[in-house]
Amino acid sequence: MNKTLRVPSDDEGQFALRFPDCCVYCGQPAVTSVAWNITFTGSGKEKGVKYATAQQVPFCARHAKESKFLTFVDEVLISFCVLVGLAISIWLFISVIVNGPWIVGATKLSLLLSLLAGGVAFWVLFIVLQLGWQLLRPSAGDKLNLLGVGAKFTPDGRHLDVTFTNEEIAEAFAKENAVSAN
Repeated sequence: MNKTLRVPSDDEGQFALRFPDCCVYCGQPAVTSVAWNITFTGSGKEKGVKYATAQQVPFCARHAKESKFLTFVDEVLISFCVLVGLAISIWLFISVIVNGPWIVGATKLSLLLSLLAGGVAFWVLFIVLQLGWQLLRPSAGDKLNLLGVGAKFTPDGRHLDVTFTNEEIAEAFAKENAVSAN
């Protein structure tokens, strides 16, 4: 069962997360760490304000490799969605130009509709692939950045909700950072 801990930022708005010296996924001794970058753009009163933190998360060799693979697949999936969406948009745009408008004076409207259809196709494909990937991927809450641990900023950006799939690791993290569960 997932366990979420709310970590406050320091006086300068920075987060210095301290992880136990073990793999955050399985609890085995850590042999390496993986870079973890978390970003968030504020909403409401904080709209447009960007928050970011970079941390090193400990892993055993096996789970570091798996976590890096999941991160790589995330990046490839987003790139794939963008490329396919652009290809569909360009294909629709060119097909309208080659076939010409059916009604005199409809050229601009036809081009606009083809671009709109390409944009819709892009977003539909992007959402379907993202949802499918999230169903297949091991989850630690709203935003899983690495295997076994996920995080998201609170709306005001002053706290970070860190979610673990391993409760024992969460408890050790809570002790290291002097925080309690939500």
